[in-house]
Amino acid sequence: MRRRERVLAVLLALAMLLSACGGGLKAAAMRLRKTAGEVWVSDEKKKDVPLAEDLGLYSGYRVDTWEESYAWIDLDEVKLTKIDADSRVEVVKEGKDLEILVKSGSIFFNVTEPLAEDETMTIRTADLLVGIRGTCGWVDAEKKQAALLEGKIRCEADGERANVSAGEKVLLGEDGQLTVTPLTARDVPGFVRAEFEEDEDFRQEILDDIGLDVCAEPAALPRSGQAVTIAGGGPQAVVKADGTLWMKGCIWGMNNQNYIDIYGWEWPEEFVLVRENVSAVCVNGERAGGSDVGNSTTAVIDNDSVLWMWGDGCLGDGVEAWERTTSEPVRVMENVQAVSMGHDFTAALQTDGSLWAWGWGVLGNGTAYDGWSSQVAPVKVMDGVAAVSTCGDTTAVIKTDGSLWMWGYNEYGQLGTGSTEGNARTEWGDSYQRTPVKVMDDVAAVSVSLYHTAAIKTDGSLWTWGLNDCGQLGNGRQGNGTVTQKYIDREYFHDDDYDAAGRSVVQPIQTLPVKVMDGVQAVSASIGNTEIVLEDGSWWRCGISGGGTETAIHLEIVDLTYGVEVSIWSTPVKVQESNVVGISGGLVLGRDGTVWSKYDGDPVFEGAAVPAA
Repeated sequence: MRRRERVLAVLLALAMLLSACGGGLKAAAMRLRKTAGEVWVSDEKKKDVPLAEDLGLYSGYRVDTWEESYAWIDLDEVKLTKIDADSRVEVVKEGKDLEILVKSGSIFFNVTEPLAEDETMTIRTADLLVGIRGTCGWVDAEKKQAALLEGKIRCEADGERANVSAGEKVLLGEDGQLTVTPLTARDVPGFVRAEFEEDEDFRQEILDDIGLDVCAEPAALPRSGQAVTIAGGGPQAVVKADGTLWMKGCIWGMNNQNYIDIYGWEWPEEFVLVRENVSAVCVNGERAGGSDVGNSTTAVIDNDSVLWMWGDGCLGDGVEAWERTTSEPVRVMENVQAVSMGHDFTAALQTDGSLWAWGWGVLGNGTAYDGWSSQVAPVKVMDGVAAVSTCGDTTAVIKTDGSLWMWGYNEYGQLGTGSTEGNARTEWGDSYQRTPVKVMDDVAAVSVSLYHTAAIKTDGSLWTWGLNDCGQLGNGRQGNGTVTQKYIDREYFHDDDYDAAGRSVVQPIQTLPVKVMDGVQAVSASIGNTEIVLEDGSWWRCGISGGGTETAIHLEIVDLTYGVEVSIWSTPVKVQESNVVGISGGLVLGRDGTVWSKYDGDPVFEGAAVPAA
C-alpha cells in the first residue's frame, strides 16, 4: 500500500490565469515516452516534428492523438501522464516551469513519486486548472471535470470552494457551480482502465483505499419498466422473491368514491397475500418511476409473461371503462415483459419489442384525441421498444438503439422538445403531441410524472425537463421558460370554486433536457419530486421535502393543502447513505429485500424480490 503525502489543488473558472495558483511546474525534462496509433507532434511554429524515442517536448510543442491513438509523457522518467484518443495537448515551458494545456479530450495522470518541494506539475483546460503532487486521476476538458483515485483536491470557482478526496469527482456546471459526487466504475474511462489492467498491485491498492475496482466493467443500467417488484401510492404492492404478490390499502379499486375490496369496506392495514406466480407489479400510475393518480388499478405480469389487470377504468379486455370497477383479475395479453399505467391509460411492452396501448389518453399512433374517447382493447403503437414509462397523458419509450421518444401532453415542456407545443390541440385548447418525437440518444432509463420527466443516460448522467415549480428538476428551480398557473386559497380543490378563487402564479419550466448529476442508477419522478438512486446505493431527492430550505407554491399535489407554500430542495440532497436499489411511490427497496416507507423510514416489508441489473 502506498502511503505518501498527497496534495492536489484544483482551481475552476471560466477564465483563469496560471498566476492564480502562485507558480507553475518545475521539472527537469518532459519527454514523449511512447505512442500508440496515429500521433502527431508539432513545434511552437506549428511545424511537424518527427517522432523519435524519448522525444523532448519544449514550450509551444503540441501533441495530437486520433481515434484509438494514445501518447504517454514522462516527467523526470517517473512522473507519467497519458493522453486519451481524440485529444490535443500543448506544452508550455519557461525555463523549468512546465504546464500541459489540454485543448480538447482528456488526460490521465499518475505521479508515481512525490514531487520535490520546489516542483509542481500543472494540467490546465479552458475551465480547469490542476496542480499535482504525487497523486493519480484524470482531467476531462469536454466534461469540465477532474476525478481522483488518490489524493485530495480543493476546488474554487468564482469564489465557491469544494474539498474533494480520493474516490470522488468534481464537475463545473453550466451555472458555474461545483458539484462533488462519488466516483463509480461507470465513470472510469477506458483509456484509464487499460493502465490498471497492466498493474494488478496498483489496482488492488485503489480497491483497498476507496473500495473501487478500477477495472470492473460497470453493470448495465436497468431500463425503466423492467421487473418492478414494489409499487405504491394509493394501494401498495410488493412482489416477494418466491413470486407471491402482497398488497395493502385500496386493493381492488373504487366505484363512485366508495372503496371496495375482497375484505369488505375496510382497507387492509397490513400486507396480505393477493396472488401467486407474479414477476412484476404496477399500481395506479406507479411503475418504475411513477406518479400518484386518482384511480386504483393493479396490473401484474406473471411468470409466464401474461398480463392481468383489475380495479378501475379501461382494463384492455374490450369493455368500456366509464365508472367501471372489477375485483376479478382480467387476462389482457400474453408475452408481456413490462407494463406502465397513468390514470386510465396503460402501455404494455411485449417480449418481441412491440408496444401496445389502450384506455383514455394519447395512444401515440396518430389517432385523434378529444379527451373523451377511449381505446378499450390493446392497439399496437410501434416496434423496437426496450422500455416504457407513462403518466397522465404523457408517454416516453426507449427504443432498442437507446433513443428516447415521447408523445402526449406538453403544456409544461414535459416532452423535452424545446417548446410547449405539439402537433394537435384538444377542444379546450391544450397542446399535445399525437405522434412520437425523438428527444435524445443513449438513454438507459426514463421516468415520467404528470408534469416533468427524468432520464438516465448510458453513462449514468441524469437529465430532467418539464415543470420546475417545486425544484423537482434539481437544477436550482431554473428554467428556459415560464408558464402561468392558477392556484386556489381554499383547503381543498373544488371544480365549482376554482375560477372564482384562483390566482395566477408564474412558474419556471424547462423545455429541453438539462443535466443534473452523474453516477445515477435509478430515478423516480412524481408530482413535485424526483427521487434519485446513485450507483453507490445512496438515495437523493429534489423537490418537495419536509426538510427543505426553500419554499414554493404548488398545484395538484395529492393529500397536501392547495394554495400554500411548501418546503423544497431545488438541488439534489442526500437522504440516505447506502443500501437503496429502487423507489416507487411511497416505497423504497433495499439491496437486502427490505422495503420501507419513503416518508417516515419505517420498515414495512421483508423479503421483497430485488430486480437484477
